[in-house]
Amino acid sequence: MGHLHRDYKNLRPEKRVALIYLIISIVWILFSDAAVFLLPDRGFRLALHTLKGWLFVSTSAVVIYYLMRHYVAQMKKAWQEALASEERLNLVLQSVNDGVWDWDLRTGLAYLSPKYYEIVGYSPGQITPDRQFFLSLIHPDDRPQVNEVIDRHLQRETADYRAEFRMIAGDGQDKWVLTRGRVVERDPDGQPLRMLGTISDISERKRIELTLQESENRYRTVVEDQTEVICRFLPDGTFIFANEVYCRLFDKTPEELIGNRWQPSAHPDDIPAIEAQLRAMSPANPIVVIENRAYVASGELRWMQFANRGFYDDQGQLREIQSVGRDITDRKKIEETIRRYIQRLLEQEEEIRKKLASELHDQICQDLTALGLDIAMITRLLPDEARNGLADRIKDTQAFLEEIIRSVRDIMAELRPPVLDYFGLAAALNWHAEIFTKRTGLAVELDLADNLERMAPEKELALLRIAQEAMNNASKYAAATTLRLSLARKDGTIRMSVSDNGIGFDVGQELQRLGNSGWGLTIMQERAQSINGHFAMDSAPGRGTTVRVMLKEEA
Repeated sequence: MGHLHRDYKNLRPEKRVALIYLIISIVWILFSDAAVFLLPDRGFRLALHTLKGWLFVSTSAVVIYYLMRHYVAQMKKAWQEALASEERLNLVLQSVNDGVWDWDLRTGLAYLSPKYYEIVGYSPGQITPDRQFFLSLIHPDDRPQVNEVIDRHLQRETADYRAEFRMIAGDGQDKWVLTRGRVVERDPDGQPLRMLGTISDISERKRIELTLQESENRYRTVVEDQTEVICRFLPDGTFIFANEVYCRLFDKTPEELIGNRWQPSAHPDDIPAIEAQLRAMSPANPIVVIENRAYVASGELRWMQFANRGFYDDQGQLREIQSVGRDITDRKKIEETIRRYIQRLLEQEEEIRKKLASELHDQICQDLTALGLDIAMITRLLPDEARNGLADRIKDTQAFLEEIIRSVRDIMAELRPPVLDYFGLAAALNWHAEIFTKRTGLAVELDLADNLERMAPEKELALLRIAQEAMNNASKYAAATTLRLSLARKDGTIRMSVSDNGIGFDVGQELQRLGNSGWGLTIMQERAQSINGHFAMDSAPGRGTTVRVMLKEEA
């Protein structure tokens, strides 16, 4: 029964009406004739037989009327739904600016939507919408490729048909279009019967792509003509581009670099610091300059400086890094030579300071002390009358002599503080803060740790000299009212800082202004480097200045 019901539902409406009429007729004939023949009166049978025919016609007409009315209502509803669906489809197609084509492969003709005609620049009355017309639209240079794509899809080699090509529009102008389609109906043998698809005008997109390609070519030409090494890599270090200079320096082809990482060319000891600085980049601070050692093609270890710029997406995620580098080995050699000279100058300065302090102690101080004793002896040997007449002069001379002796001792302490040698760095800083305040009037807040063990003499001396230089700079240039001197020990690191509440300055601009004349800063840096310490200076206009030195404790 289920099978019969499905067959009935699949019948067209007019066939359903004919089938119902046939069934009613058969049932009426069988049962009405049998009932009439059972009547005994022949005349009544004849009258009833005639009436039966009219009754059948009337009943059949009523049944057919209601069946036709039902099916007409169904067809009207289906037509309205199809009309609404077509209207929605047209609205969608208009909103996406796509034309539609429906190709009947049996007749060779196609339905083309109004938008299709608008895109190709023809009107329906001008052309016959067949394959020949479609092929005539394609630019001759693109025609073989498009034909091949269509044939491959018709032969089921591809799931869909898709092609971008130049089209010759009705006005004779070239236009880029994208066509997409699919076979939607095949016969039992698999031969295509019907194909549906769309056409889109992509001329503007192609123009933008061409502009971008030209821009990329210009950029690549500029990059290739640079003398600097230039590369781009992903956040994990994988190369995606390297210019000719980079390839030449490291004796690699682009194919050998692309897809591999930069780390093997860098000195292993430098890689952690490089990666840490690259991780420190952010959308707000996308540039970091890194100096590191790298092995070049000859196997030589060279110093390189790379300016790295990060490129981020709309979510702030790092997409890639562009690195522009240059060989700074010669500069590093010069810097090392200068550093050795400065270190030697610092050593000679300390030797001179020590020698001067010793000579002041052994000669000047002793001579001044002897002079004081001589004055006292002469004073005692003078007659009372002469002594009384010269008493004020002698007293002033003795006071002046004592002041000279104190000044000489202060100079000796500045040259080589004995408190540093005998009591250590914290005591020396405390001593220097006292005499600094007396000399300049600037208050110094002290925060000196009491758990410090003695360090090597050269380290204590270097830290003291850095503190002295930073405090002197603050008194001369900062217009500060207060200084803070801190010395602490934490996690195996000695940290010393000198901060002021002065006017501050832009560090980058100041370094550029000073150029090679900023010896005070250079000497502080070199003193820190000479004891394997890390030197840093932070400042900003209106926010004061802080000098910091960090030094690992000795094992």
